Amino acid sequence: MMWRAVAALLCASIVYGLIQVRRKRAELAGCPQPPVMHWLLGSIPIVAKAMPLFPEDTHFHVIVNYIQQKYNMPSVWYLDLWPVGDRFVLTNDPVIASQYATTGQSLPKASAATNYLNVFLGKDSLLTSEGQHWKSLRAMYNPGFSATHLMTLVPYMVDSTLIYVDILRAKARANELFQLEEISTRLTIDIIGKVVLDTDLNSQQQDHPLVTAFRERASFMHNSARTFSILNNLEFRRLWRLHQNTKTLDHLVGVEVDRALAKRKQSNQTASQKSFKDRRRSAVDLALDGYAQEKLTNRASGTSIKPSAGEADATFRTEAITAVKTFLFAGHDTTSSTIAYGLYLLHHHPTVRSKLITELHAVYGADLSPATLAPLIKSDPYTINSLPYLTAILKETLRLFPPASTLRQTSNPEHTIPNPSPKGSPWQQRAQLPLANTAFWPIALLIHRNEEYFPRPTSFIPERFLPEQSPFPFPQSKLFTPEGKDAFRAFEKGPRTCIGEQLALIETKVILAIVVGAELGFRAEVWGREARGTGGESTLVGAEEMEGRLRRKEVGAREGRGRVVEGFEIYQILRGAGKPAYGMPGRMYFMEEVENRG
Repeated sequence: MMWRAVAALLCASIVYGLIQVRRKRAELAGCPQPPVMHWLLGSIPIVAKAMPLFPEDTHFHVIVNYIQQKYNMPSVWYLDLWPVGDRFVLTNDPVIASQYATTGQSLPKASAATNYLNVFLGKDSLLTSEGQHWKSLRAMYNPGFSATHLMTLVPYMVDSTLIYVDILRAKARANELFQLEEISTRLTIDIIGKVVLDTDLNSQQQDHPLVTAFRERASFMHNSARTFSILNNLEFRRLWRLHQNTKTLDHLVGVEVDRALAKRKQSNQTASQKSFKDRRRSAVDLALDGYAQEKLTNRASGTSIKPSAGEADATFRTEAITAVKTFLFAGHDTTSSTIAYGLYLLHHHPTVRSKLITELHAVYGADLSPATLAPLIKSDPYTINSLPYLTAILKETLRLFPPASTLRQTSNPEHTIPNPSPKGSPWQQRAQLPLANTAFWPIALLIHRNEEYFPRPTSFIPERFLPEQSPFPFPQSKLFTPEGKDAFRAFEKGPRTCIGEQLALIETKVILAIVVGAELGFRAEVWGREARGTGGESTLVGAEEMEGRLRRKEVGAREGRGRVVEGFEIYQILRGAGKPAYGMPGRMYFMEEVENRG
């Protein structure tokens, strides 16, 4: 009799599950979705069919962009991966993205993203917290990342870059094949260590346990479509390794935080008030000022006495450890990838490089060697803001390879999006599109591929960000209209824009200016030959080419050999954030060698 009861319970569970599936699918009936929807699996077969057309580790936003183009989806559409993943609401419209993810009334962060980041960084980080707690954290750390404060740290950025240039020169002399992303990461993590903790990690010249632990942690994080999958929680061995790494990382970061706080306490005790204000200060140091002040203003007595010592308590220390992990993660990833992709793109676009050199000459003079250029930048850091073409190069690099996007959610059934599908389209059945119980994902890559704002979207054209230039290449672009003010979203927009945006732009400009001035170039290599990198191809082109290769069972196709995404063989993968495939392998070279051969 027992087996009958078990069988009845199992059948009831299956029936209940099928009813739930039907209910979930019915909620999105009439909404814009890829046409081949499965009654049980939703959009999962669509994704499963698309994924083999790209390298296995391709960033998932590339695959979503392919699906949008393949099925000619409108500016708002749904990708239903329930029950193994989320039900995504996707948009490539910056106006809609702004309405729901940029304004002060924007939706809260989605649990899929916060769960992922909580595992990586710890709970209640600046990236995942909400409400008053987030406002307090942001207010505490804003001073350490203001453009004015960061300019005081440019001399250190220059000194770190000179070490980087020496390393690159040695690679060029040896004609060594190496991973540019790894070398660049060591540079950027040294800089973020100085900005956040006023600590010399010196990871460019020797291994640092903190850097090793952090890089190891990134290798445990999932890539591509696995990022938001509920199956992640079933990988117990990976979760155990993450747990062990967390203990190691928290200890190492805690040691550095304690060192920074001890340095502050010693300075407070020995320095005059004026010298205390004038000394170079870290983001943690400045945050402690804000934390101490907040504690005072929250006291019932209403006393507002400026703290002199600003002692850190256990709460601040715990929050500081999470914050430092956040800044190390976000601060080095974006910049190291942008440097690697920037040098990759400059190699394939010599005209752009030539224009950049002309701009550097105009600002810094005829001699751009590091021995001359470095002191000039250190003596007047604000000159780095007098390089609009270099800024345009960085923006165009980030547009092509955005490091991350935001993910939002709501359970309120009154939250809807007016259906923007054109009249006469098959997706005009519902006037309002539901947001409740979905994940709203304004993917930066999709918005950056919107031709209304970015014509020729897969081509590397820095001039698109210089409307004052004559002739402007894209007068029809909506980028510089009111609708386009939030179209460039490499750092997101609004109150929750990336706190490290100014740091990323300043340090990357310093680094690329000095590397280019040193007459160094980088040639990416894969499979024993130069990697393609001119761009300019539709996502569909490479996918259709791969579909044919797989159909013919071509040798090496399934392993990823020769796969190209949008004309770039060093495509983007996801490891915590967007990174170059293979670690950007290649060789450095001296520009004079190229000129002599030419």
